[in-house]
Amino acid sequence: MSKKKEEKVIELSVEEIPVTKPYTMRNLSNRDLWPVMKILGRLLPEDLKKAFSQVASGEKKIKDVGVLVAFDMGMMILQNAYKAQEDVDAFCASMIGVTVDELNEMEFGTTAMIIMDLFEDAKSASFFKALSKFFS
Repeated sequence: MSKKKEEKVIELSVEEIPVTKPYTMRNLSNRDLWPVMKILGRLLPEDLKKAFSQVASGEKKIKDVGVLVAFDMGMMILQNAYKAQEDVDAFCASMIGVTVDELNEMEFGTTAMIIMDLFEDAKSASFFKALSKFFS
């Protein structure tokens, strides 16, 4: 006699939790070009830099460069993030007007929020379009 396994289905609803950002971010400026190029140079191999710059500048959407390429970019960034940690920390700290030590004491996820804000901010589009010219 075999016992039948019972499967339990648990439904979870995820409500959007409002996030209060512990910072105010300045606009990107000309002085940010070189630090961003240095960071991207450490994070992405040559063959993915062009695709990244096209997506970052808004020239192409992820579906245009391909989901696999976008996935490869994401994986490369994650795998190489440690190589640029100090540069990313310094850049993010400068964007919100704090020291690196102060940034590192902020709530977990603050650096990620700053990076996402940079790419989502419409004012950053012209900066990334100009940056993409270096990787074309």
